[in-house]
Order: sequence, then C-alpha cells, then structure tokens
Amino acid sequence: MTGSFTSAISTFGLLCVFWGYAHGLNAQTSDIESEHCVAEPGVSYFTPLNPASAQTSELCFIRLGEVNDKTNQYLLIDTGAQPRTSHTVSSAIRLPQRQIKTKLFLKNKPLLIFAEPHKRHSLAKLCKDLIQTGFQNPKILIGRISEKDSENWSATVPVDEFIVEVRNFGAVTIATDQTVASELIALGIPAIAAEGSDLKAAVRSATVNYSLSGYLPVFIVGDQEDDTGLVTLLSEKPISRAFVVSGGIERIKRTLKTTALSAAKRLGLHGVSNCAG
Repeated sequence: MTGSFTSAISTFGLLCVFWGYAHGLNAQTSDIESEHCVAEPGVSYFTPLNPASAQTSELCFIRLGEVNDKTNQYLLIDTGAQPRTSHTVSSAIRLPQRQIKTKLFLKNKPLLIFAEPHKRHSLAKLCKDLIQTGFQNPKILIGRISEKDSENWSATVPVDEFIVEVRNFGAVTIATDQTVASELIALGIPAIAAEGSDLKAAVRSATVNYSLSGYLPVFIVGDQEDDTGLVTLLSEKPISRAFVVSGGIERIKRTLKTTALSAAKRLGLHGVSNCAG
C-alpha cells in the first residue's frame, strides 16, 4: 500500500463527510463563527480533489534504515517549522520547502531533506517538484531522523495537518475509545479503538500491522481535554512514534464543517450566505 492507494480510500471517505454535512447543515447549530449561515438541503458541498498521483511522487522517500550512519554524506536540509534539536542534524540548512527548488546550486548536491515526522503529503509534493525541476536524485527522509533521536516521540499535531494527511496521503488513526472511533468512522475516517487495551500496545500494533512499519503516520484522537495526558503518557517510555491530534474529535468535526461551508462559499452555491466560512 502506498500513499497514492491510501489517498483514493481517504478521498472516498471524505466524500461521505462533505455529503453528510451538505444535508445536515440547515438543521444544525454550531459553536463556530459560521453557525448563523443557512445551507440549502440537498446541495453537495464537496470540492472534487485532483488525483494525488498527478501532484505527488514518493520516489524520493527514504527511511532511516536506508541511511544508517551515512548522513554525513548528504547535504541536510531541514524544512520543519521548528528546528530540530538532535545532534544528528544540528548542521542542517533550514529552508522552507517552497524555496528549495529555487536554489539552483543545490540541483547536483546529494540532498537529504526532512520535516516534521508526521508529514508525508507535502513532502510527496516537494519530491514531484524537485524531480520536475531537474534535481538529481534528491532524498526525503520520512519518520524519525536518528535511532538515538528521542525528541518528539509523541507530539501534538494541528487538526488541519491531520486532515491533510488522511485526505491526501493516508494515515493510521487510533481512537482512545469506541465512542470516538464511531464518530470518526461516521465522518469517513477509518479508526481503531484502543478501549479496553493499553494505548501504547495499540500504537505498537498499529505501527506494525497497519502503517507499514511507520511509512504511514500514526495519529491518536481523543476528547479535547485528553491532549496533555496523551502526550505525557506516550512520552514516558517511547515505543513508537505517534501524534496526538490537537483538540480531539470535537475540533475535527468543527474543522470539517467549516471547510464544507468555505467550499460552498467559493463555489457560490445557491442558498449559502456570504457569511459561510
């Protein structure tokens, strides 16, 4: 299973999400800014997605095991929003992803690029851009950057970044209980419930059995108040890299609803006021 394959599954799931919101918005109220907007029932709010394969490539992807101790043979480029503290990459050049292809002197350099370890889709887009621009065999490291690197074994991830991965690349989602899992599934997001089992064991099992040993990112979704406790729990004794979705299931639902309204506004659908989104 690759990102392109899981993208097709995720896209189908998100179709269900936006279809559902289109038929229910006129009968619901929300605690978000757009709650006073009225949507016409029966209108589809889904904005069709371009096929991921036309915009992305995974040919540059490489895992830590393929690099081993050879990082000193590469020119390291850190595209993360925050610099890494690991000694392994302390000498890395910090560049936003969009700027790499403009640095023509890098075209023939042995590049090893990395970002936040939960990101795949933006890196797949970067890979496509670099290949099309003429970069010679760039490498993009996914996942952790060092066997000794213990930073950010678990971290809080913004909900929009979680949705980007689920929607465009593919991810493994673990719910803290069956109720949260059911809500995610109703939104079109496949989820594994950890209720009744050790959360760390669930993360370990998901990483091995569903994420292709970390090729797909593993996310954890709970209630909004769970964030700090989940991060602390997973950090006590790291067993696998997992990422807690900030705000939990409630923020995911609010974000998807806002996205549906914004799409309707952009498309100028009849029955949606200008306050949408």
